Amino acid sequence: MADADLTAHGAVPGKTADDLKQASATIKALHRLSALLIGAFLVLHIANHLVGLLGQPLHIRFMQAIRPFYRNAVVEPALLMLIA
Repeated sequence: MADADLTAHGAVPGKTADDLKQASATIKALHRLSALLIGAFLVLHIANHLVGLLGQPLHIRFMQAIRPFYRNAVVEPALLMLIA
């Protein structure tokens, strides 16, 4: 669909094609950021399980090291919102 078609057909009343392109770029950037944050959590989560295979003492030390990030009062709700 051409840029002119976006506003000519009333796809979003009152918005120009440039406005829609800017909104699309913003949404893409937010999507990439959320994917990065979810990916970082998944890497820590899987690493936690893999370290558990190396023995309980090492696993406990690893969990204590990542707990400030992994079980953070701000991070947990943020991850839930990002996934939702």
